[in-house]
Amino acid sequence: MRVELGIDLLGAAPASFTRDLARRRRIDLSGLFDGDRYARTDPEARKAAAILTRPEEYAALAVIAMDARDFAELLLTPDADVPAFHDRIIAMREAVPASLVATPEGKRHAIAAAEAGLDGVLLDPAQADFAWCLDCMREAGLPVILSARAGLDAALALQPARLHHVPAIDDPALMERLAEAGVILHLSPATEDWNAPGPLFHREVRITIGNEAPAWFPADTEDRLADAHDWDEGVFAKLERNAIDAALCDDTTRARLKEKCIA
Repeated sequence: MRVELGIDLLGAAPASFTRDLARRRRIDLSGLFDGDRYARTDPEARKAAAILTRPEEYAALAVIAMDARDFAELLLTPDADVPAFHDRIIAMREAVPASLVATPEGKRHAIAAAEAGLDGVLLDPAQADFAWCLDCMREAGLPVILSARAGLDAALALQPARLHHVPAIDDPALMERLAEAGVILHLSPATEDWNAPGPLFHREVRITIGNEAPAWFPADTEDRLADAHDWDEGVFAKLERNAIDAALCDDTTRARLKEKCIA
């Protein structure tokens, strides 16, 4: 997909990038790699990728994450060190035409995200201080994406910009409700379920497809989905349109993407 949403920036760090950075820092991460790939994709991989500290390292990784894409939304975890977080945001904005979305994990992170000039936030209704963080983000005027891990009904009631981490849905009535509401569900089948997108698309639920951690879970997403659901180029073009419509970007960027990516 040329327009991709919900890419975890750390999950986009190739093994070679992380390994070279660790060598320069003299940090032993040798057990984490298998040749040019990660041997493990558990929290240790996130811990390894988190050795990034300098703005220019974040900018370099953002360039890698944008490779072969016309647009992407990159997910970041705000740092409690707000000035450092700001510096990273500035460096990434200068490096790539991406939207930057934070995943606040509490009040301090939410304040940092609101002050950093981001394009939106991803919140989980099950997290601590959720109501406070939601109010803070809306007061700051930031679009809110919600994780649906805690349940679709609760997430839908809050009228999010879109939903991520959608649980498996096999209820036709719920699919019809989602289709009528026009809410966009963002699915990451490489880490969730390759079978989930088909029934939703068939029921005309608006979905987008992405790989939230392409370095940790490498997969040829389009080929896998084409094989699983017999999808053709027309389906993927519709998914691209959905992604452009759902992207947290300005109208000028959206118009440019439609002109370039939609035949």
